[in-house]
Amino acid sequence: MEKMRKIFVCFMGLCTSLFLVTSCGSSSSKYTPDAAGFAKMQDDLKSKFGDDAYYSGINIVYVSGNAPGSGITLSVNVTKDPASLSMEEWVYSSFGGWRQTADVTLEAPEDVDVKEFMYQLSGKFDLKKAGELVELSAKKLADEKQIKNAVLQTALLNPGGRPASSTEIYIDLQPENGGTTFSFRYDLDGNLISFDY
Repeated sequence: MEKMRKIFVCFMGLCTSLFLVTSCGSSSSKYTPDAAGFAKMQDDLKSKFGDDAYYSGINIVYVSGNAPGSGITLSVNVTKDPASLSMEEWVYSSFGGWRQTADVTLEAPEDVDVKEFMYQLSGKFDLKKAGELVELSAKKLADEKQIKNAVLQTALLNPGGRPASSTEIYIDLQPENGGTTFSFRYDLDGNLISFDY
């Protein structure tokens, strides 16, 4: 009888654990902070918003660890029709999935084509390329500063109110145990503009 009771308690503990894991969401992101993870991110963005969607900014934040909310958090401003002067802000997190957080109304003079300030995910605006730059930045830290296993903090693909053709890619890395933030800035061709800390 005592053995059956122990088996029942273990079984109930297992069921409770499974329930908590499945109902509270995954604690790890489906995206990794590298070229492969960023390529998957781009595929998922195209699947969610369409191949012809226009973006005015993509912000990627990485929280290391295995706790709920760790992994990649992705924030995008997106529209299917730039002429409408309206965009949507969407946020993805490993804990909560996708959710729309805002409707954005753009203001622009009549003689300005707002598409000049937006981009589509193709050509120079390739998230896989941004992921490759994250890897390149980590290698630069390992080679020049002897910092192994640097961790992504943020990656930004944001024109910042300028024409999209002048967009720069900003990448911040830290040592895996925290500390100094190392900031890299690249042009769309992948040329290093600045490296700061």
